[in-house]
Amino acid sequence: MTAATQQKYLNSIQKLVAQAAQIVDCHISDRAAVDNAKQFGTEVWHLLHVFHHELPAEALQAADAQVIQLFTENEAEGERPIGRFWITNTLDNEPTDPVERRVGIDIQALRNAMKWLEVIAAKLQIGTEQPNAPTPQPATPRPKKHSVLLATIKDKACALWDGGFSPEDICKRMDEDRVPRPPGAVTWRHLLWSAAFKEHKGAVKKWICTTVKQRR
Repeated sequence: MTAATQQKYLNSIQKLVAQAAQIVDCHISDRAAVDNAKQFGTEVWHLLHVFHHELPAEALQAADAQVIQLFTENEAEGERPIGRFWITNTLDNEPTDPVERRVGIDIQALRNAMKWLEVIAAKLQIGTEQPNAPTPQPATPRPKKHSVLLATIKDKACALWDGGFSPEDICKRMDEDRVPRPPGAVTWRHLLWSAAFKEHKGAVKKWICTTVKQRR
């Protein structure tokens, strides 16, 4: 069953339950109550049979119950004290019997049917609800590429600086220790440290001095 179909059934059920509640609470006139009860009985039978595979046998018994019953005046007087039926002032007759009788609405049958309608509505409500979108989680910062290598190179350069080495001597020692060039040194990374110092002296010195200052 599609979500649109589920929503359609849910709307119908909610409307029926609201109509039945008006009858049970005696908030409408006798004539309106009888008309609504007849419609309720027809639609409840249909809905409870549509969803019979999700309901117990008791629900189908509620669907088949007669919401409207006719009483003679004596029968109506006998039913009034019991309170199960709303004995209305509306008169009606059976198709095969021209004698008019007083219309009674079975309040107990209404309540029982409403109970099963609300069970179905609860199931449909779950089916039509959109799942909550997951709360966006802050992205876990990824370690920058070559960050460990770069930190090692900087540590080496700072250690040599602290040992009294000049930028040129640092480059020579870096070559001796086979220290790679920093990943960000695009213009001179392909060169050895000493060769880079000769061809890109300003850039190499700046990198060394900047690195030392950042570590202070």
